[in-house]
Amino acid sequence: YVDGGVGLDIIFTADAFTEGALGVTVQDFKDTGNDGGIDEFTVSAAKVGDKPIPNFKPVVKRPVPGEMKRSKADLAANPVAGSADAAVAQEDVDISGAPTVDEWNGNIVGKAFLVTGSDGDLDLISFESSTTGTMYGLSGEDNGIKETFTYTYSYDNQNEGTIFYKGAPYLNGLYYPTVPADTMIQWSTDIDLKFTDWYNGTYSESQGKDTIVDTGDVIYQDNSPASGSFSVIKDVNIYIQQNFTASTGN
Repeated sequence: YVDGGVGLDIIFTADAFTEGALGVTVQDFKDTGNDGGIDEFTVSAAKVGDKPIPNFKPVVKRPVPGEMKRSKADLAANPVAGSADAAVAQEDVDISGAPTVDEWNGNIVGKAFLVTGSDGDLDLISFESSTTGTMYGLSGEDNGIKETFTYTYSYDNQNEGTIFYKGAPYLNGLYYPTVPADTMIQWSTDIDLKFTDWYNGTYSESQGKDTIVDTGDVIYQDNSPASGSFSVIKDVNIYIQQNFTASTGN
């Protein structure tokens, strides 16, 4: 990399880059907590060889805790708020096993799970806040379907957590012939997570059911719950743009 005047110019070279090296400019490194860790930076420009990439828009990136740190020289010139905070920020963060609720809210919220079912189907589960999200069906029977949901994350033990998931209520229509068409129904399930680390693991669903919203009556119980693996996607919007096409009516 080189000092680009307004930021760092990072150059990537490879034999496969026949039109020239890939270059990006990164700048605006922010330590928002003033604790010595880099919380945010911006990729402000990109080019191939000497030609800027057309229509490139700046992208704000947020590293996971401990991934990027301010230099010792910078810390000496611009002291942090407190030595205790600085010590924590400069330590390597242990991301093994399951995240606590606070770690989930600070590191998973704003990202998504790329879920691979045991049947090979792919879904993207985006956690937009600590209680709400959106599911994007990427293949299989849910391909092209987009659904909002509410949830609660629970830390169970060092390696396990649970998502208590509720889909958005929907109008029955003709789905259940013995239930009036104007009845509102809601899907809910418990998603049991086993974490290799905060960003990878396996899952299995249990207690999946459709319930009549007004009465709480269960009209369907899932006897073949889904299972599979998950990994975290950081750049959710970019991933959706590249991999999801809504089906008609969604």
